[in-house]
Amino acid sequence: MNMKDDLLYRFCQHPRRWAIVITVTSLVGLAILLPHADHYSALATEQAELTEQLDEASRVAGELPKYEQLLASKREQLAAIEARTVPQSNVATLRKEIVDLVRKSDCQVLRFNVGEAQQRAWREGDSPLPDSIDVAPSPGAATGFVLETRPVAVTVSGSTAAVRSFLTTVEQQGKLLYPKLLDLRPTGSSRKSVELTIELWYFALERVGKV
Repeated sequence: MNMKDDLLYRFCQHPRRWAIVITVTSLVGLAILLPHADHYSALATEQAELTEQLDEASRVAGELPKYEQLLASKREQLAAIEARTVPQSNVATLRKEIVDLVRKSDCQVLRFNVGEAQQRAWREGDSPLPDSIDVAPSPGAATGFVLETRPVAVTVSGSTAAVRSFLTTVEQQGKLLYPKLLDLRPTGSSRKSVELTIELWYFALERVGKV
């Protein structure tokens, strides 16, 4: 009997051989399974994180239609306000609109001038009117916008009804404006016609850097 066989024989005859077998088997099992347990623990953690991320992504995705509707609504509101302003890009359109209003009111244009826009920084709580007639509180911090004030002077003549119609249609334009000057006087020997001189300030806001 060689040494290997002798050791095997002694082990088989040992009274605690099953305890030894169980212990050795357990140690081998732990040596094999512990790395797998660590790997599973990492996978479980990753799974939990991914599940939470998926839940959050699903929640955000579910709210997207609401935010898209809000964005569309804000764009419509902004477009409606911008349609009432007269930036440099809309000056030609404004000229045509005023001439058309005069003609539709059965008035005659005597003088018509669109002046250069004056620009200044627009601040929080600001007013578009100059300091002499500004009733707003002192403005606050800068907003990143520039206020454009564009003077438009028009002199027209016609019957009282025609001039009144012209003023009404100007108001119905819905533009953001301020009537700086209005002078009305009778003309002609019969005094049945009147001459109206009006200076309107049209407003627009532009982002700093665009003007």
